[in-house]
Amino acid sequence: MATAGGVSRGQHESFLAWSARLGGQLDIRYPSRSAQRPIHSKVYVWRDLAGQPISAFSGSANFTNPGLGIGGNTQENVLHSVDPTTAGEYVDIRTATSIDCNDPEVDEYISFPETADSNWAAEYEKADPASFTESHEFYLYSRMRKQSYADGAGVNWGRRKSRASQDEAYVAIPADIGRSDFFPPKNTPFTVMWDDGTSMVMRGASGSEPSGKDLTTLPSNSEFGRYLRKRLRVSPGARIDIEALIRYGRTHITAKKNPNGEYFFDFHPLSSSVDEEAQRILETRDESS
Repeated sequence: MATAGGVSRGQHESFLAWSARLGGQLDIRYPSRSAQRPIHSKVYVWRDLAGQPISAFSGSANFTNPGLGIGGNTQENVLHSVDPTTAGEYVDIRTATSIDCNDPEVDEYISFPETADSNWAAEYEKADPASFTESHEFYLYSRMRKQSYADGAGVNWGRRKSRASQDEAYVAIPADIGRSDFFPPKNTPFTVMWDDGTSMVMRGASGSEPSGKDLTTLPSNSEFGRYLRKRLRVSPGARIDIEALIRYGRTHITAKKNPNGEYFFDFHPLSSSVDEEAQRILETRDESS
């Protein structure tokens, strides 16, 4: 659906990073000008070592963790076994009329909007509230230490000399949530839809808990940091402190999950109440100084 605005600039940059990191093991392509209409087909083909199709399926299952039942998150989908030769021919035709995501001319074929043209966010918000069986809040400052995250931690993880990008960031996963099944098992990628329509691939990493202790983006945790700083109107690589969060109008992310294993993250200031704890931290600090 890239020709219909279905791939954002950030997603495209993530695809480029994945492709580079995997050194030719992953081939990501977009429809070229010869495609007369957006492509919404979901066809999965397995081939033998000689490249001959040996098994194929087609149906409603998206190429996502919930769609394919990975990480314990499942949806109700239908995949039908189809003729491998016919499916292989279809895939070959689409591949021949596509352009590699790394092609220097890709921007002449595809327009990548800042936010993908998707009504997923609206659909999530209009869904039956009962579908959101679990919700948790993740604060972007240290409530335990009663201060902004120091450089080299949390949303300011990248702000130290050893990091490749000062935008690198993660959200701490409390131990009780890391031990639950709210997130997929550690290092399992899953898709998140944000309140502004942005989608990201995220994972829980590090730590001994089943879901990890750090929540961040793949393939680089700088994608998450750049996104937060842009929404907070903080300069790239700059420190995210409590003042910036209060000025924005929200100090935490609300993560929601439905039974299908779909995640919706809310970071909109209008859906958040005043964080009195953050206000007290600032007042106490001002009084002591």
